[in-house]
Amino acid sequence: MGCSIQRISMLSKKESSRHNESSNKLSNDKSASGNIPLSAKLDNISKCSATLTRKRKTMKWIEQIPNKVDRELNTYELHNCSMNTLEKYQKDEIQLSEIRGIH
Repeated sequence: MGCSIQRISMLSKKESSRHNESSNKLSNDKSASGNIPLSAKLDNISKCSATLTRKRKTMKWIEQIPNKVDRELNTYELHNCSMNTLEKYQKDEIQLSEIRGIH
């Protein structure tokens, strides 16, 4: 029984050293390839998350349109609101595509 425990611990040591070697190679490859600095990536992520938050709010508003119609909302007002929402949604899509283009 003691032999099997030693074998397992030896295997786990070998596996962990392989993992460390492969992660070191990956980090060396990333720095050598000249990727975008981390600060720029974080800026892009924050821009993207802000855009996604607006997109979620827009989608929630669109989902609520049938409820607003049920409450006898003026169709002209509903049309204007939905067109404004659609424009915001399209702007968000453009911003997201620009951010994705930077990556």
